[in-house]
Amino acid sequence: MIFLLGVVGIIRRIFLTVFVLFLLLLMVFTGISYAASPSNAGFLGLWEYPTAQVPGDGMGRVGISWFEPYRPYYISLGYFPWMELNLRLTRFATGGMVSEGYGKYKDKAIDLKFLMFKQDECRPSVAFGVTDILGTKIMQAYYSVATWEWDRLALTWGYGSDRLNGFFGGLSWQPYDWLEVKAEYSPLDYSQDTIGSRRIIAEDVDSKVNVGFVAKTPWGVDASLSYQRGEEWCFGFSYNFDLTKPFFGKNKKKYDVPAEEDVTIPDWDDTDLEDLAEKISEYTGDRIGVRDVEVFIGDRKVLVAYENIGYTSQAEAMARVLTLTSLLLPWDTETLFLVPRLRGEAISVLEVPGYQCGLLRLGDISATDVAGAEITWAGADLFGKKWPVHYGPGRSGHKGNSEFKAMLVYEPRIDRTLQEDYMDRWSVDWIYRMRSSQGWEAIMDIRQPIDNDIDIYWEPETNDETRIWKGVLSYLYKINDRFFALGEAGWLDAQWFGGNAWARFYSDDGRWWVGGRMSVVHERDPEGFASLADKPVTFGGTGRITVGRGYPDDEWWWEYCAQAGYHDPVYDLDLTGEYGVFIDGDWGARFSATRWWNNLGVGFWIARTDNLTMDKRYSNAGMYLEIPADYWFGRESAHTWTSEFTLLSTWNYYAARQPGAWRTPEQLLRQLNPDVLGKNLYKELERYCVDMGGKAVEDPVRVYGLYDYLSGNYRMGNTP
Repeated sequence: MIFLLGVVGIIRRIFLTVFVLFLLLLMVFTGISYAASPSNAGFLGLWEYPTAQVPGDGMGRVGISWFEPYRPYYISLGYFPWMELNLRLTRFATGGMVSEGYGKYKDKAIDLKFLMFKQDECRPSVAFGVTDILGTKIMQAYYSVATWEWDRLALTWGYGSDRLNGFFGGLSWQPYDWLEVKAEYSPLDYSQDTIGSRRIIAEDVDSKVNVGFVAKTPWGVDASLSYQRGEEWCFGFSYNFDLTKPFFGKNKKKYDVPAEEDVTIPDWDDTDLEDLAEKISEYTGDRIGVRDVEVFIGDRKVLVAYENIGYTSQAEAMARVLTLTSLLLPWDTETLFLVPRLRGEAISVLEVPGYQCGLLRLGDISATDVAGAEITWAGADLFGKKWPVHYGPGRSGHKGNSEFKAMLVYEPRIDRTLQEDYMDRWSVDWIYRMRSSQGWEAIMDIRQPIDNDIDIYWEPETNDETRIWKGVLSYLYKINDRFFALGEAGWLDAQWFGGNAWARFYSDDGRWWVGGRMSVVHERDPEGFASLADKPVTFGGTGRITVGRGYPDDEWWWEYCAQAGYHDPVYDLDLTGEYGVFIDGDWGARFSATRWWNNLGVGFWIARTDNLTMDKRYSNAGMYLEIPADYWFGRESAHTWTSEFTLLSTWNYYAARQPGAWRTPEQLLRQLNPDVLGKNLYKELERYCVDMGGKAVEDPVRVYGLYDYLSGNYRMGNTP
C-alpha cells in the first residue's frame, strides 16, 4: 500500500510538471485571444476562485458542474457592464437525505461581483464581490481580486474571507480560439462548508493546486475538465447567451419591403398624395403585424398612426413601419411622424427628419442617429385640419379584432418543497382575445392540464382540473397626453377574482412618474372552473411557508398603495417604490429594480410589512422575469411570458402579497415611453441596416468599471 501511494504521488508531480511546461510553451508560440470562462460555481473565474473579469452587459452562461461532492446548476449574467450576477442551486452529495423524492440537501445562492476598475495599461482590473448572499449562506465569503490581461494570458491575484481563506491566485491561457488552460493556487477552507455540524468534505484536501482546461465550440457550448484538490477529476458544461440576440440561433425575420415597381421615390410635386396615402396604409396593414393604420399627409409632411399587435417589441414594430414607409415616400419629404396607439389611444409621437428616411433607404442609420429625431408624448391636437389628405384604416381596421389560439404551456417548480426538488405541469391554454379601438380589450384563457407532476400544498390551484386561468376585461383611458388611467376586472389569475385600478402621471420626457394602485379581490375555489371560495382556502401539511391568518368567511380583500417610478436611460432600468396596504391588511413598502434589454426584463424586488418572515428583516424578496417568445429562436411573435416568484426557501405566504394582473400600466405603456422608445428604436434600425448589407457599427463598450460609470468616463468609450 505504501508503494502504491508513492507511485501515485510521483504521477501527480509528473502531471503538474508537464502541465507547467505546456503553459510555458503556449506563452511562446501563441498569439492574441481572450482567456475567460466560468468557475465551478458559475461566475467568471479560475476553478474555485473568481477573477476580476465580468461577462459584459447582457451576456452570460447557463451551466452545470460536477466537482464531488458539489454539483451546482447556475445562471450567470452581466446585469450591468460592471456587475456579474450568478444564481445557483447546489446539490451536496454528502448532505443528508431530505426525502426520497427530494434527494440530498440542496442550497440556493446568489453571488455578486462588482468591477471597480477595468484594466488600464499597468493597472489591473479590480473587482470586489460576495458569494452566497441568500438563504442559509453555507458558502458565504467576501473577496477582492485583481486581474492582469496580456493578449492570451490572464493573471489573477486576490484575497478572500471565510471559506476563501486568505490569498489566492492563478492564471488562464488561451492558446487557440477553442482551448483555454487554467491553473490556480486554492487555499480554500473546506472545513467551513457545513450542513448543521456536518462537514460537506469530511477530511482536509491533499493539494492546494487545481489545473485543467476548457474546450470552446462555435455553437456557444463549453466543456471543462480539471484535476482538483489533488484527488478529484471534475468536469462541467455551459452555454453562452446574449440577451440582445435570440437564445438559439440568429434568425430574426427579415424586414418587409415593397415591390420593386412601387419604390419609385419621385419628387413631392410629382406624387399623387391620395394614392401615396392609400399605398402606405395598405402596404403597412398587409405586410406588418399592425392594425388601424391611418395616413395623414400635409405640406411635405406625412403622419402614420398604427397599433402594434404582432410584436412583443414596440421598437421593432415601429422600425418595421418606418422602414417600409421610408421606401415609399418622395425623396424630398421634410418630416415623417409615426404615432403608435394602444386600444385606439395615441400614446407617443416620433418625428423623423426627411434626410433620415433617405439614409434608411441607403441602409446607413446607426443607433446614435436618435439624436436627430424627436420623441414626445402624443398631444390631443395631433390629428386635425392641418392634414388635408387622410386614408385608413382600410382593411387593417378589421385586423386582429378577434383572435382564438391554442398554446402549449409548461410550468416548472424548482426546489419548492421538501418532498420533490423538481415538479412540472404541461397544459393547453385555449385563448380568446378581443381588441377594440375605443380603449377596451378582453381575454379569456382556459387552462387544461394534460400532464401534472406538481403536488404543493400551498398551490392547490395547480391541480388536474380545467379552470379559467385568466378572464379579464380591461379599459385604458387617456386623461391627457401624460396622464393615464387603467382598470381591469375578472379572473385575474389562478387564485384571485376581482379588479385592479391604476393611475399614472408621467414627466415630459417620461423619466419620472407618480401614481397609485387599488385592488379588491376574492379568493377563487381552487377546484372550481370559475367559482369563488365559500371560505378562506386552508392549507394542510407543514413545510416552507407560514400561512397564519384568521380571516372571516366570504371576505373581499382590499389592497391600495401610492407608487412612484424612475427610468434610468443609461441601462434601461426601471426603479419603483410602493407604500400602502397589502393584501394581508398590513402596511408596508415594496421596492423593485428591473433591467431591460428592449422587451426582455430581469428584475428583483424586496418588501417589508408589519408581518416579517422569521429570521429576516423583511417580509419577502424575489425576482421578476418578462421574456418574449421570439427571444428563443428569433421568430415573430406577440406573446410574452411573465413570472414573479420568491427567492426565499421559507416565507409568510400572505405577507407583502399583491393580487395578479393581466396587463399593468408598465406592461402596456413602458415601451412607448419617449425615454425608452427612441433608444430601442434606433438600435433596431441599425440592425435593419446591417441586414441590408450596410456597414456594421461596433457595439458600445459592454464592460467598464463602476468607477467609470460614477465618474462619467464610460461615455467616452460608448461614443463613436
